[in-house]
This record gives sequence, C-alpha cells and structure tokens, in this order.
Amino acid sequence: MLRNNVLIAIGLLVLIIVALSSIRPPQPAVPQPGAAQARGGGLGVGQLAKDVVISTGKGGLSLASLRGKVVLVDVWATWCGPCRMSIPGVQLSYAKRRDKGFEVFGIALERDGGEQIPAFANEMGITYPTGVPKDVEPVKELVGTRSGIPYMLLLDRKGVIRWIAEGYGSGSEGEMNDQIDKLLAEP
Repeated sequence: MLRNNVLIAIGLLVLIIVALSSIRPPQPAVPQPGAAQARGGGLGVGQLAKDVVISTGKGGLSLASLRGKVVLVDVWATWCGPCRMSIPGVQLSYAKRRDKGFEVFGIALERDGGEQIPAFANEMGITYPTGVPKDVEPVKELVGTRSGIPYMLLLDRKGVIRWIAEGYGSGSEGEMNDQIDKLLAEP
C-alpha cells in the first residue's frame, strides 16, 4: 500500500514537472543590429521584417501595409496553452495603444486552416487582426525553425525588428509594454 502511494506520488511529481517545463519565460533577443538569431534561424533584431499576408475574417491583410505603425507580430495557435495565457495581455496592450499608432498582427499556426479562429477569437476577446498565413514560406523566413510559441516580434514604424520574445512567462507583459511604449515615443 505504501509502495503504491509512493509510486503515485512520484508519477504526479513527474507530470507536474513536465507541465511546468512547457511554460517558458520569454527569451528577449540580444540587440545586435543586423544579426540573425542564432537559434532556429529566422530574422533578428535590426533586420527588416518579411512581408506576411494573413487571411482574416474580413479578407487578407499584409504586414507591409502596417508600415508607419508600431506592430507586434504575435505567432500563436489555438491549441497552444502558453499562447492562451499571453492573449489577454496582448489584447489589453492593443486596446490601450491602438489609437496611438500601435497594431497587433496575429499569425495563427493552425492545423485546420483556421476554422477555429473566429470562435476562439470571440471566446478570448481578441479584437486585433489575426488569421492564418496565406503562404507559410514568409513566416518560416521571419521566425525560422523556432519551436516556442507564442513568438513575438516588435517592429518599429519602418518595419524593422526591434524586440523578440519566445514563449510566455509571468512578467512578460511588463517587458513587452515597455518596449512598445519606447517605440511609440520615437518619431
């Protein structure tokens, strides 16, 4: 009996460790202009973001069409637990700053072509543009082969990547908002 309880306790401990290890704090990029990120390829801080077109419920939207605004590119998925945790903070940032020249561009990596996005967006209160990419190649060029989502890139008004975060952790919103406000203060 005691042995069974010990085995059950060990099994539960292992499950908790595995679950907690899937929640990673954001990994801010090292600000080296022009340097690609070492892990997973993709573009790095100081590089011009590739254009991506997403299919939203209202048609297509191009990342390049948002030049002139500070843009948070949020790569996420409906099936991603950490993404679900990050969305309220992203939505709040968007609601507070959209009238100041801030935009969010959500790229959903869905397995079903995006059929779940409208219901999910409604459930989560998402009001910023989000959808599946019309072509995945530009997304691969933008983020590389990184495995952690959410994956966020903050672009200045010229479309240059100024901040990158992979994953989600407590306190992520504070750093993200500081970076957004810093870019919004720039001319």
